[in-house]
Amino acid sequence: MRFGFELTYQQEWENVSSVRHFISEMLSREFGGIVESKKISTATSELMENVVKYSTVSIANLSIKCDKDNSVIYLIATNAVSKGLLAKFESIFDEVHQGEPKEVYKEMMLRSLCETEVSQLGLARIRYECNGDISYEVSEYLDGSSEFRELPNTSDDRLLTITVKIPILEHNQGTSCDKGEK
Repeated sequence: MRFGFELTYQQEWENVSSVRHFISEMLSREFGGIVESKKISTATSELMENVVKYSTVSIANLSIKCDKDNSVIYLIATNAVSKGLLAKFESIFDEVHQGEPKEVYKEMMLRSLCETEVSQLGLARIRYECNGDISYEVSEYLDGSSEFRELPNTSDDRLLTITVKIPILEHNQGTSCDKGEK
């Protein structure tokens, strides 16, 4: 059986924690261990927090799936953003990719100690703690998924799709996205 999960949800802070716990439980059973499930649930949580912070509408889409080789988990989040929020996201994205993951994370964490309003650590945390490869794509509403076709389309809003690839480590007990494979 292939592993996959897709959710269109209301963007509320309470849902971030609920989905994180659900993903963690589901993946710890799937993988038979907690290392990968913690990485994936942490990345999912951080990704969902970004979606809540940088969105102009109340719904978002989250997809989690495994590649054909059972070696990478893909987290894909899609939400609507204004040009202003997109510019802020792109600025953070660029900063996160300015150096080695550990150094960037440490630098951003130290800076966040002085800035009490917003930490902006989510993408750096995904990149460093979860070994995540992060990319994004911006499209017009009409090019987006069906969940967003009914939303009001203003000249300022775009669909932002963030993709995180997390490698799955092999363990002695066998880690796989296919149940029962060793």
